[in-house]
Amino acid sequence: MRLDRNQRGKRRADRAGMLRNAIVAGGIALNVILSFAVHRLGLPLYLDTVGTLLVAWECGPLAAVITALASNMLCIPFSRMSAYFAIINIAMAVSASRMFDTEIY
Repeated sequence: MRLDRNQRGKRRADRAGMLRNAIVAGGIALNVILSFAVHRLGLPLYLDTVGTLLVAWECGPLAAVITALASNMLCIPFSRMSAYFAIINIAMAVSASRMFDTEIY
């Protein structure tokens, strides 16, 4: 069965959307895992934005903001301070994606 041009373009767009969603989910998981590990080990590091940076680099500002917000909300049960840092992580996601877009890295 042959697909016409419109259907082929639609399938490509669906694949791109699915890949973007997988990258966002992976970034959220990476943020939560690293935040949990840092909190449990008592390290003075903030590794809960590594996934957000990767998503900002690959998918752009909206996906990075979603990653930052979702990962901060998921980190609340074991780190109460993460709710307060949500706005900082969102600002970092926007500035990182802008920096990656203008190639200032």
